[in-house]
Amino acid sequence: MRKWVLTAACVFVAAGTALGELGWIVGSFPIPGRYCAGLARSNDVLFSCNHALGIIYRCNYLNGSITGSFPASGGVTASGLAYQSGGYLWQNRGIGRPYTIYKKNALNGSVYSSYMIPKAYDYTTGTAPLATGDGGEGTSQIFVSNYDEKSVTRMTTTGSYIDKWIIGIPFSDVAYDWRNEVVWGGSPFSPVVYGVKVHQLIASFAVPGGKVYGITYHGQYLWLAGDVGYIYRIHCPGPLAVRPASMGKIKAMYQ
Repeated sequence: MRKWVLTAACVFVAAGTALGELGWIVGSFPIPGRYCAGLARSNDVLFSCNHALGIIYRCNYLNGSITGSFPASGGVTASGLAYQSGGYLWQNRGIGRPYTIYKKNALNGSVYSSYMIPKAYDYTTGTAPLATGDGGEGTSQIFVSNYDEKSVTRMTTTGSYIDKWIIGIPFSDVAYDWRNEVVWGGSPFSPVVYGVKVHQLIASFAVPGGKVYGITYHGQYLWLAGDVGYIYRIHCPGPLAVRPASMGKIKAMYQ
């Protein structure tokens, strides 16, 4: 079993106006159904998991208007969403045993397959596809964040364990930025989004509205669902260049 331990600190270094683009709010709209414990984005649809009602909404990604819905597997224990091209939606049952990840039909929620999340603790809450393009194109693996263990586990799409990154931050949800090859995650304890690359914390930025419960990536943007009832579209440009600094720190700069 391979584990990666996150030890690096992170600071930003001014690099002209381009650096300020990371974290800029481009738009916002109310969370469908008010509550959210996971976001996913296809090319055309934003999916939002309402953990309070056990429902997954299909929404307009620009204004949040609901275009459809279906029950979440596990009901109110549902959390974490990831979209894979071809019409597949991945969803966690991460609160209460058995801890399970489902591969579902993104149109009606029917379950194609499922498997147990390995070595899971309470609150395995976030899911993201390791994709090579927007809309989950080229998905070959799945990231699962473990809120209780403060880790991110990498798995195959058939449930095989690959490795684990111990990050020391309780991510409530994760997103994969394929342009920068970065896993972005947010915590319900901090108004900050963190970017992780293998064992290194390479970037972070403050978010509006405090806590983060849902996050997804598409088209150089992050969609964030917080605890104030809104989903924000946040600019997340690339490429991201990382330069080592003295004293074990990491400096992140946009070019």
